[in-house]
Amino acid sequence: MKRPAEMTKPPIDRVLFTDQQIRLKVQELGRQITRDYQGKSLHLVGVLRGALPFLADLARAIDLPVVTMDFVCVRRRPGSTPELLFDLDSSLAGRHVLLVEDLVSEGRTLAYLEKLMSVRQPASLKLCSLLRRDPGVELAYWGWDCQEEGYLVGYGLDIEERWRQLPYIAVAQ
Repeated sequence: MKRPAEMTKPPIDRVLFTDQQIRLKVQELGRQITRDYQGKSLHLVGVLRGALPFLADLARAIDLPVVTMDFVCVRRRPGSTPELLFDLDSSLAGRHVLLVEDLVSEGRTLAYLEKLMSVRQPASLKLCSLLRRDPGVELAYWGWDCQEEGYLVGYGLDIEERWRQLPYIAVAQ
């Protein structure tokens, strides 16, 4: 069998969420975040690379006068502590911060980043993910609980850096 990086077509078993379902869910999350942050500026922090499509669409769905963005990049290896590859360019002190992730499984990376961000004295810090595998992981905002086994691809999710660009989310074979 070919390794995923050698394949030219996405190894799609089935589509979980279509581009239209994703668009509607992101708009719903945007309305909820807009209500919760009414009258405040919001600073979105995206966790690269996977959160980029979600963060971009979410930022456009939030109707606040000031929405700013920054990024962190974390290496996640099974069974090890997350490693910060690069940090924010901006200060979080006194800002309302929403940490945005594509998929939260066990919450280890998010817990690491939450601890890292909270010592920087934001006015508030909340967590958001499009997908959550473990309903026990506490998030302020999430799109779907998704207990699908195996790899997910599309809308930022990847296998060995491939198929992030797909407009839908699918289970890979």
